[in-house]
Amino acid sequence: MLLRLIPSSPSSPTILFTLSLAAIPEDLPLPHAWSSALDTLLTHDLPSPPCAHALDNASGHTVLVERATFDLIGGTIQCVWIDGRSSTHQLSQDCIDALEGVVQDVSLASIEAQREQHREMLAREQRSVPPTPPSSLSKPLSVAAQTKHKRKRSSFFSMVRCVPPSSPTGPNCDAHQTVSMLPAARFFRLAHQLRPPSHRLV
Repeated sequence: MLLRLIPSSPSSPTILFTLSLAAIPEDLPLPHAWSSALDTLLTHDLPSPPCAHALDNASGHTVLVERATFDLIGGTIQCVWIDGRSSTHQLSQDCIDALEGVVQDVSLASIEAQREQHREMLAREQRSVPPTPPSSLSKPLSVAAQTKHKRKRSSFFSMVRCVPPSSPTGPNCDAHQTVSMLPAARFFRLAHQLRPPSHRLV
């Protein structure tokens, strides 16, 4: 049996649900009431039901009714039977309230399913994007680069210490005599100016 639920709001989609019962194993005997009902049908030359569940008073409608449409707009239920006949009945207010709750539950479940799909899509996109390599500017100096830098400084100060303390004659005589009296920063700049152009640090 196919169940159709038409919500009261036109913007809401129609809800579909299929109700079916499990087949009865053939090696199991039928209950006595079912066997009596089947014998009555055969006695009056009536066709046998399509399923043994049709012989049960409690679950027979799930087999005999092909489609049931609950219309919350008109407040009715329309049943279409397996022989093609149809019947329409009015729904009670309690039944309408219960069906409205079903519509709300299905709507919330649909929203949550869409959110879950969105989260799964974002997770797949994050896994597909390769990690960004770190910037070369943020990398610390390697041990070899630090050692090379220290060697340059040591070589420069070694050359400075090799300058003889005596003052040669010439235009740079006063500058050499002033070296020991200058602060360290000014001494560094002055020593850099005194070196030949080919030996100056870049």
